[in-house]
Amino acid sequence: MFKVYVLVCSLVAPNNCVVGEDAVNLYPTFDECVKRVNEINATFIATTPLWRIKRYKCEKQPSI
Repeated sequence: MFKVYVLVCSLVAPNNCVVGEDAVNLYPTFDECVKRVNEINATFIATTPLWRIKRYKCEKQPSI
């Protein structure tokens, strides 16, 4: 399972960034994790047009 982490930065102040993690779900494959990153980015573009995902990480979570 993979967890999404994103670094979201302002387009007007590029050094103004926030780290976030997806609270919705864990994803069974790396590809599904990347798909979620793209969904999150689309939401940012639609709702906060001056912010974008600058970097992301799909981190493998330990098995329970």
